[in-house]
Amino acid sequence: MYPMNVFPIRTAQPHLQRPTRPNPTESRDLMLFEQVIDHAPDPVYIADKNGKFSFVNERSIEITGYSQEELIGMSHLDLVEPAYRSKVRRFYLRQFLTGESLTYLEFPMVTKSGKRIWIGQNVSFQYVYRLPAFVVIA
Repeated sequence: MYPMNVFPIRTAQPHLQRPTRPNPTESRDLMLFEQVIDHAPDPVYIADKNGKFSFVNERSIEITGYSQEELIGMSHLDLVEPAYRSKVRRFYLRQFLTGESLTYLEFPMVTKSGKRIWIGQNVSFQYVYRLPAFVVIA
């Protein structure tokens, strides 16, 4: 099976792909995992150490109004209401620098249509395929 702090995910960044071919049991487990994450009732995303999205689930797309193609590579700060960006940036920079494994923060975000909504998110800092990443459930 997979180590607790490594998630076998699909991603738009090839260097984050699983390096070896899984056996049939792992393939079924991976497909189930992907289905659960993609259809979760909450936004789930992964951002690199710079805060750029490398994975977003369907709920993230629905809530933000952006397509997957628009979100991948976009900074999470682009969705934060401008008056809160500095606070959010500092908060997650501290998490990255201290290596704090789990945090929670609430802030307003702005959707593609300009609608302001408050979001609370649990953020886990971990290594995904040996690269530092923020794994988020909002």
